[in-house]
Amino acid sequence: MGAHLRPAGKAVASRRLVRYHSGMSLDNSLPDTLFWRLYQGRSKGLLHWPDVDAFWEHLATKPEGWYVYDLESDPPESPARATAFLDSLNTAQALVNQRRESSHSGAIYVDSAEAPAFIKIFDPTNMGTSCGGDHEMILPRYIFSKAKPDRKPEPAPPKKGFLGRLVLAR
Repeated sequence: MGAHLRPAGKAVASRRLVRYHSGMSLDNSLPDTLFWRLYQGRSKGLLHWPDVDAFWEHLATKPEGWYVYDLESDPPESPARATAFLDSLNTAQALVNQRRESSHSGAIYVDSAEAPAFIKIFDPTNMGTSCGGDHEMILPRYIFSKAKPDRKPEPAPPKKGFLGRLVLAR
């Protein structure tokens, strides 16, 4: 697959992955599986709209063999059929295009724009900030992968703040 693999459990602070809507803390390590190692591997953001458009067109010509993982659902057991992949591609495109008026996209990260095998598509309305201090990870809305996905990890229980610890100490 050609993706650079990072050891499991290492947070990638330089990426725009700061908060996950279910409260997954960066203190949680991701599972040590091929899928999650690919997830943590090197990826390139498609920032410019012409690059995004060309990428969508390129993907549409090669719809076979893709697992489509909607992270709000269970992971798929088998690759999507070509028609289902194209439907998912259109849905993802509509999601990313919600911010088309912006000067850049920043919602799509790929292991290789020319020969993709792992694609992270973020909800542009829930991407957090690159300089946030809450240390929570944002997972993408969709992952298109040539590798079979594993279930996403459960979020860690919320940490008690200073006042919460004082109240519980009583």
